[in-house]
Amino acid sequence: MLFSYHNEKVGEHDVLIWNLPAPLTCPGSTAICRKHCYAAKGDSRWPKTIRKWRWNFAASMRSDFVERAVDELQRSRRRLVRVHSAGDFYSLRYIRKWIEICRRCPDKVFWFYSRSWRLPHLLAALIELAALPNVFGWWSVDQETGIAPTVDGARAVWMQAEHELPNQSVDLIFRERLKPARPSTEVLGNVYICPVENGNGVPMTCEKCRYCLSNAAIPKLK
Repeated sequence: MLFSYHNEKVGEHDVLIWNLPAPLTCPGSTAICRKHCYAAKGDSRWPKTIRKWRWNFAASMRSDFVERAVDELQRSRRRLVRVHSAGDFYSLRYIRKWIEICRRCPDKVFWFYSRSWRLPHLLAALIELAALPNVFGWWSVDQETGIAPTVDGARAVWMQAEHELPNQSVDLIFRERLKPARPSTEVLGNVYICPVENGNGVPMTCEKCRYCLSNAAIPKLK
């Protein structure tokens, strides 16, 4: 089985998850994101999890990866697909595979956050992926990434490592989840904070919130 499910943050009822080993597959990573990478903490350190992500990586390089992924997705009743809770788009050929997968599964809604936009030879393909009608792409940024390109179909999310405000225009803030107490607020500098991490104590998951899927996705998900 390629895809997993049941993740504390994304949810367990309507979401499939695809992961790769980080930072091995993260060519656009920065020192900040490697330092705070949640894919290197907690349950992600379990040998079973590491083996599964390495197996996924090997599977993603196979010539039949697209066919296997499409078959598994089409047989699943889950409609949301989180691409890379761990890992990232590591090559142009790999991105092209995901473009084909998403095109062949128009009834699924995919979303991803990526720093691979920082590599010029990957950017155009990522823009093509994010432009698909059932895909919602987010450029992941921090103090070291530089300014994310402004393109249709993709928005920017800031990873707040300490208490800094974004140094560019973003639509969302992710907070480093293992920090101590946070203020109970939903905005920071007029930017929306991921409700899983905003410190207000209200239980939330991606499949409940769906902010990252944008309003355009709501009619598809009823």
